[in-house]
Amino acid sequence: MKKLYLCASPIGNLGDVSFRLLDTLKNVDLILCENPNITIKLLNFYNIKKKMIKLHDSDLILEHKVKYTKNYKNVKSKILDLLSKVEKVAYLSSAGTPNLEDPPINLINYCYENSIEIDVISGPSALTTILSVSPFYHTPFIFLGFLPKKNTQLQKTIDKIKTLFNDEFIKSIIFFESPYRINKTLSIFKDTFPDNYILIAHELTKINQKFILKKLKDIDNLIEKGEYTAILYRR
Repeated sequence: MKKLYLCASPIGNLGDVSFRLLDTLKNVDLILCENPNITIKLLNFYNIKKKMIKLHDSDLILEHKVKYTKNYKNVKSKILDLLSKVEKVAYLSSAGTPNLEDPPINLINYCYENSIEIDVISGPSALTTILSVSPFYHTPFIFLGFLPKKNTQLQKTIDKIKTLFNDEFIKSIIFFESPYRINKTLSIFKDTFPDNYILIAHELTKINQKFILKKLKDIDNLIEKGEYTAILYRR
């Protein structure tokens, strides 16, 4: 591999692609992707026929950090052997911009360590999309990605947010949440930030996209389907 293209993919609307992305996907030798079942929909929509390989970034982690070394070596050697036989490779996460959530850290490190050129095909991101419709000043902000699943860890995160808000430096906190945990998460947040405004985006860029702006105490139960992105404001 002589060049890696980190490609942003649609977060819901297959029309949200650039000419540059399509040109890149048509001209690379191989596509590495987080989930082939999702990426194939994009390729079929634009009639692009390319070889795809599913890549878990853990396939490329350092050997001393691997529990099942034998199986790991087999997977890693196959991937590296494949990469050695091609020149241009594209990487796509399931949705949005790579390296924001579920990042391909080891793949990128591999490129730096082996002097492989890296290019970025910029595009959709749930983070920048929700910031575009923010009604309040939101910078500086902290992006937390997906929140912890365990209540104890989530409460620790909320306590840290409270400290940051009290210091009056951070204006907002941005996070992702799954539909199965969104109501539980908001319920826990309400106990600490009942009068803080929150902007909730549901199913960004899709037909049934919806934005909700209310104080946390006024938020009703949300439907448990589709991904959520939210901005919690200090005010």
